[in-house]
Amino acid sequence: MARLYNELGLIITAIKHANIAFTSAQSINSLENVAFAAGILRNCYAKINDYKNAYTYSEIFISASDSLKNSNNYKRLAKIDFDYKVEKLKKEKEFELNKQKSFIMYLIITLVLSFMIFVLIIFGYISKRKLNKKLNLLNTRLIEINSSKDRFFSIIAHDLRGPFNVLLGISEMLSGDAENLSGEEIKHFNYLLNLSLKKQYELLTDLLEWAKLQNGSSKLNYQSINLYSELNSLIVSLQITASLKNINIINNVDDNILLYADKNMLLLVLRNLISNSIKFTNKNGCVKISAEQAKDSVEIIIEDNGIGISEADLKQLLRIDVYHSTTGTANEMGTGLGLILCKEIIEKHSGSIKIESKLNIGTRIIIQLPVNLINPVSSI
Repeated sequence: MARLYNELGLIITAIKHANIAFTSAQSINSLENVAFAAGILRNCYAKINDYKNAYTYSEIFISASDSLKNSNNYKRLAKIDFDYKVEKLKKEKEFELNKQKSFIMYLIITLVLSFMIFVLIIFGYISKRKLNKKLNLLNTRLIEINSSKDRFFSIIAHDLRGPFNVLLGISEMLSGDAENLSGEEIKHFNYLLNLSLKKQYELLTDLLEWAKLQNGSSKLNYQSINLYSELNSLIVSLQITASLKNINIINNVDDNILLYADKNMLLLVLRNLISNSIKFTNKNGCVKISAEQAKDSVEIIIEDNGIGISEADLKQLLRIDVYHSTTGTANEMGTGLGLILCKEIIEKHSGSIKIESKLNIGTRIIIQLPVNLINPVSSI
């Protein structure tokens, strides 16, 4: 308003309003308004030739303008300083953030590398264990192979040579003094020849089958078998041997029991086991064969009232690494290989064989076989 009155030439009114504005500006310490009001008062007093007041307000105007200018400069400098500090703080925060990111990245890389090293160590440990396991299995297999080889040569050296000595002795006697032998003597020698050849044949059969099992060339031909019927046929073939000692072989198997197995292999097992029972049973003894059928398996039980087996011998019967041969009640020779062969055949059928015996009471052999095999092993 004061400036308007000044421009209209109403100097006194302009001075009045300018003084009011000046006083108000001073009260609130507004340098900008103080300088503005002082400038109007300076001009107004100069127009009415009041040079004293004009000078006074001119000084006030200059001082306020300088102060205002300095204040603006200070604010500008303060703003610059503030902006600098803000930018510096921002940079520091960015630096700290990048530092944290770098630390986190380093930590992640360290953890990943540590995990990889851990995995490699575990993998190496597992691989080493597997390798050691394979080596142990190979070592065990080598021991078994060496034991089998030693057993094989022991049988050849001892048991296979024995019947040949008998054959050679009889042959020499017949060729050298046959014309002086009576009919009964010739008949007796023929019996010895027949018995020796049978034992030789049985031994060779067992050796060949056992050798096939060892090299894996023998294959199982699974088929449904009526146990009662096959046992009857087998008993007929063993009746001559049993009759020499007046031993009764009894088939107590139910005629409805069926098995799924290799017939020839199973009969080989039964022939060996029943022959053993005959071998170690005294005259007028008895060998019984029975069977019990469960839901998933069949137990074939062969028991006799023979001489039995001691606990010490019982532990060694099914070991390939221990040579064990015992003569029967009529001095029948054997190798023990038949039992080893039986055990391996039954195990290839996913079955088991157990022998229970007491001296002078008898022996009980229990064969357990599955009724049906979903995925039978065709090669052994």
